[in-house]
Parts: sequence; structure tokens; C-alpha cells
Amino acid sequence: EPMFLSLPGSADAHTIKVNKEKRLIVGLEHTMRLLSSEIAKEVPGVVSTLNDNGLPEIRWSPAQGDAVMAYLKAHEFSEVEAG
Repeated sequence: EPMFLSLPGSADAHTIKVNKEKRLIVGLEHTMRLLSSEIAKEVPGVVSTLNDNGLPEIRWSPAQGDAVMAYLKAHEFSEVEAG
């Protein structure tokens, strides 16, 4: 499911794709670099890796699911902000 995030240090809306079943976030390299450093501050233990295609991704354990989703929802652009 695509989401648009507002991340600290950037005025832009950052697009990511979230797969809750696989516990996976993917996005552009710049976005993933910002997101991985910021989300790690609030949800310790999330893992930033490269997938088989060499693209950045963020993964988390089942126990971290609620905290990851809460972080993303707290930083999601509303339609008014994005418009």
C-alpha cells in the first residue's frame, strides 16, 4: 500500500510502499535513507537492508508491527497537506 510521508529535514512528500504481511517498506534511496534513520529513533530494532535487486528496504519483527505502523501514520501527509 503506498503512503506519502513528511520526514524531518525535508519539505517534500516522500512516497513509500508498505507490505504489512511481509513486514517490509520500500522506496527511493534518498527516502529510505531518511526514513531508516528517523524510524530507528522511535522503533529500535528495525532493520535497513538491500533486497535481491540491490534496492533499499526496511524490515521489522512481528512484535514491532504496531510501533512501525504508528510511526508511519504519525508522519503521513494528509490529503490537505499533499494537495
